[in-house]
Order: sequence, then C-alpha cells, then structure tokens
Amino acid sequence: MKRNNIRKDINQVFLHKKSFDVFGAISKGENYSLAIAKKADVNYSHGVHLLDCLEGFGLISSEKVGRRRVRTLTEKGNKLQVALIQLGLMFKETQSGN
Repeated sequence: MKRNNIRKDINQVFLHKKSFDVFGAISKGENYSLAIAKKADVNYSHGVHLLDCLEGFGLISSEKVGRRRVRTLTEKGNKLQVALIQLGLMFKETQSGN
C-alpha cells in the first residue's frame, strides 16, 4: 500500500471509536500489531490499516524487529496522548459538577 493512499483527513480517522481504541492501546504500552488489534477489539487487517493511518499522520512510528513490527508513539503522539487525557479529565469534572 502506498503511503499516499494511507494519508486521510484526520477527521476521518479520529471520529471513529476504533481509531481511539488503537491509539489508546499503544498509549497503554502495547507495541505489537496483533496485541494492539486485540486490545482495540478489531481484526488484524483493520488494526494494521488504522496503525498505518496513525503512522501517516506522524503520531506513531514503526520498526521491524525480527518478524514483528514494533509500534511506538512519536513526540507528536505523546503530545496528543497528554491532550486526550486532559480532555477526558475535563469531561469528568464537567459531569461530576452537574
């Protein structure tokens, strides 16, 4: 698959729950494609597609180690993770204040 085909509008990727689940699995320490897909409850091929999209946006990087591909958050991905945590905390505060 060509990288140009992977680059989508960021809204198309992050407006779907499974994309958040895949990103969250990496954020929580999973780093192999199959483990990430299982944690996000998606099939392997869809998980790899989502991972490729996240990599296309520069949020994760991948490196081949033996027969496996290891995925890690980039600096940009770490910043997004912090922002999502803060957003989640803000929503919790809003919900508990009502």
